[in-house]
Amino acid sequence: MAHLETEQLVEIARALNNYSVIWSLKTNLHIHLPSSFVENPQHLLLDWAPQRFILSHLPIRLFISHGGWNSLLESMSAGKVTLVWPLFADQLINGFRLENELEMGRYIKNLNIGDQRRILSSNELERYLKEIFDGEKKYFEKAQQVQQMVIDAQQNSSRKYFEEIIEIIRNQRSHRMNTHNEL
Repeated sequence: MAHLETEQLVEIARALNNYSVIWSLKTNLHIHLPSSFVENPQHLLLDWAPQRFILSHLPIRLFISHGGWNSLLESMSAGKVTLVWPLFADQLINGFRLENELEMGRYIKNLNIGDQRRILSSNELERYLKEIFDGEKKYFEKAQQVQQMVIDAQQNSSRKYFEEIIEIIRNQRSHRMNTHNEL
């Protein structure tokens, strides 16, 4: 359903040209990128990428995402600073919340003009990247706090789940003992 125009792909490549990049982009779209980008040994273009695995690595400093909930959960679980590039639906509010409530990154605003999407220039994307990297310490600390909240929630949820299972087993034993005593 969602896709980026060829011109947008070129603008993204221009903005990311000076960074080490892992970009999950369908192989048939690689032909639209500048050859200098494709041939750069610091750029890894993959048709599909194991996102959660990649995000778990310490050297990864920034995750650029469309802002779908699963991707943001993976980003939060990995404690990664994120730049959300929302395309439609809940991605807009997810990006807003990531920036304004969680404060672990930014989201790209004003991409829609009426019912059409505008092309984000490489200069504008570079400004977002510069702002994030200039404030990286602040964003990184927030991302780490969010990661810890996710870990705590998982542990508490697991503990609660096991406590509920134990309670069910106790109730079943108690019920069987009461039934046995009644016989």
